[in-house]
Amino acid sequence: MKTLLPVLQPAAAPRRSPDWVRISYASAVALRFKSGRFTRDFDFGG
Repeated sequence: MKTLLPVLQPAAAPRRSPDWVRISYASAVALRFKSGRFTRDFDFGG
């Protein structure tokens, strides 16, 4: 069985963290770059 050198092995597909995707989407909605149900139009009691 032949073993390929690390340089010759196919590159692995990039991975994205589901947490990162969720945080990004929530940030985009909060900054109103995307429409969604998340809103920050409420009183903080201050």
